[in-house]
Amino acid sequence: MTARGFAFSEGRVGCVTREWARRSWLWSFSEGRVGGVACRVSGMDGMMREMSGNSERIFISKSSEETRAMGARWARSAFPGQIICLDGDLGAGKTVFAQGFAEGLGIKAAVTSPTFTILQIYRGGRIPLYHFDVYRIEEPEEMEAIGYEEYFFGDGICLVEWSENIEELIPPEADRIRINRVPGEEDSGRAITWTKGSKQ
Repeated sequence: MTARGFAFSEGRVGCVTREWARRSWLWSFSEGRVGGVACRVSGMDGMMREMSGNSERIFISKSSEETRAMGARWARSAFPGQIICLDGDLGAGKTVFAQGFAEGLGIKAAVTSPTFTILQIYRGGRIPLYHFDVYRIEEPEEMEAIGYEEYFFGDGICLVEWSENIEELIPPEADRIRINRVPGEEDSGRAITWTKGSKQ
């Protein structure tokens, strides 16, 4: 069976091969079930599908606008001290998600990728947002030099792009979001996997 992406008609999710599922952190989908766990339709006009009874949920975005809206939706339940790891390939939509997340916190400032500064701080919303992009980090000492612990364990929320580069510094309670392109879909199709931290 070859990957054929996702179908949204009649409340069903299209089939995806297990080979691709393993590569992209997704389960095999068939007949409205995800890895043997029944799917249910949540908000976003039925375009978001999530796993129930599990700490991992998979959402489908059909456009950058939906990815942004998902970020805003999740931000509404964000809390001080929360750390969210945000991973995915270049151009997957991490910064788009971060922009929506900032909007959901009520932040008015424009959010851009902080690659060359590592950290951007946004205030003015209900919680400060500490937006890390650690793509260029090669050694943990580089994070210590900017005093990352002050932000990781502070009064705001940390959104960490390319967190895999500093895996040894990520606490187990951190939430993890991974954005993958959906094969067979248009370029804007994304599968967004959210995994809750182990201590929440």
